[in-house]
Amino acid sequence: MLKAPGAPKQLSYPLHRHREHFLLSCCRRVRAQGLRHLLLGDNPSLGDAGAVSIAAALHRHASLATLRLKGCGLKRPSAIALAAALRFNSNLATLDLAENAIGAIQ
Repeated sequence: MLKAPGAPKQLSYPLHRHREHFLLSCCRRVRAQGLRHLLLGDNPSLGDAGAVSIAAALHRHASLATLRLKGCGLKRPSAIALAAALRFNSNLATLDLAENAIGAIQ
């Protein structure tokens, strides 16, 4: 849900349907509207493709402060893309990657 103007902006949505359309919408909101909180936890259909798209948006647009991707079917490519985006984004204070099969990254 997107909160009213003046309140912190937050988007939370199950991705079981219309994943590609929703991800494009999220990335556009990160860019255009300064989305602050993106809560996509427990959406295994997000997968690496979705997380890499979000990482690309984070790389270019640094308004996001919270990104919750717990239980989203992520693997190593997602973690690498998100780590690269964090080099250019110092505003992201919370990144939740719990319950994903990322493994150790060196």
